[in-house]
This record gives sequence, C-alpha cells and structure tokens, in this order.
Amino acid sequence: MLKIENIIDLSDNPKAHISQEFGVPWVRNPLEVHNGVDIAGLSKFTKVFATGKIIKAGYHFDDPIHAFGNRVAVQFAPGLGLWLCHFDGIPDMTRTGKQIENELVGFVGSSGSSLGTHLHIGVKDLITGRWYDPKVYINLATVMKNG
Repeated sequence: MLKIENIIDLSDNPKAHISQEFGVPWVRNPLEVHNGVDIAGLSKFTKVFATGKIIKAGYHFDDPIHAFGNRVAVQFAPGLGLWLCHFDGIPDMTRTGKQIENELVGFVGSSGSSLGTHLHIGVKDLITGRWYDPKVYINLATVMKNG
C-alpha cells in the first residue's frame, strides 16, 4: 500500500496527539462522522509538507460548520487526494496545478470551522468522493506516542 510520509516534523511538538479519529461522530455535529484525523498539540505555525500535484489551494468555506479554512489538497497517487486543512497560512508559491516534492504547503493554525489549533488530515477518492482513514496511508504512530 502506498504510504505518505514526512508531512510534519514532530521534534518541536512533543505534545502532539490525535484529538479526533476518522469515522467517529464529529464533535461539531454528532449526526455526521469525521472525515479525517485531527492532530492537536502542535505549535501554531508548525510547517506542513507534501508531495504530489496540488489540486486545490486556498480558503474553503461551504458553510460555517463545514469549512476547512485555509487548505491544500494534493493528489499523491492516481485517484487519491490528501487534504491538509485549517492552516494559519499558505505560502504564495503553493498554487493549484503545481507538482511538488516534499515542499512546504502550509502552517498549522485554526482557520475555518475549527475549535483550536490543529491539523486536519483527510484522504479522499477523487473519483467517488469517498473519504478514507488517513492512517492507512500515513504512519501516525509517532504522533500517538508523543500524545
């Protein structure tokens, strides 16, 4: 199975931990399930990196409850997108259509529909729109040990 690695550097974030798992009732609306994994305990402005083709970059706002805020989505494999959300900021050179290799795509923050500083990580099928558990693609063991 394809793996995504080196998204965040946890060395400066000893309190990093998973604050909300994939597929559990969502804290903002218990009738919906959470479509990603939230990592809290990160320092504001922690750098976030990605590899692939940027398919979305900028502010996302569907409604006050379903807003990813500043987010970057990267196609990291055929038909699969990595959503990195709630950034405080996105570097100017992060543009839709750009191919990147372990490049800075944003800084952890609390934009959009957010209850505090964290990084939301989601993996989405770009054809069906179905969300998958990011832990299938990302080794979050380090995050869980630090929490």
